Amino acid sequence: MSRVLLTYVVPILLPTALYFLWLNLLRRSGKATTAVQVPWVLLLGTGLLLAAVITAGTSLIWEDEDGGVYERPPFSYEAPPEPGQGR
Repeated sequence: MSRVLLTYVVPILLPTALYFLWLNLLRRSGKATTAVQVPWVLLLGTGLLLAAVITAGTSLIWEDEDGGVYERPPFSYEAPPEPGQGR
């Protein structure tokens, strides 16, 4: 869960959070007007680009324990359980 949070959620929300923090600082100093249009498309695009870069980076840095080779699960000849008998 934490890897998903750090890889996807934080990078998408980080540019928006930083923008609103910067805007709040400007308003406190009196340099910003009250009617500011938020560049949602730019913020979302920046967040998606940041998420893509972080996803690519984590795939290059962290390797799978098996070296990225797929191994089929062993085949079982057992019949599926009868309904109502459970397993």
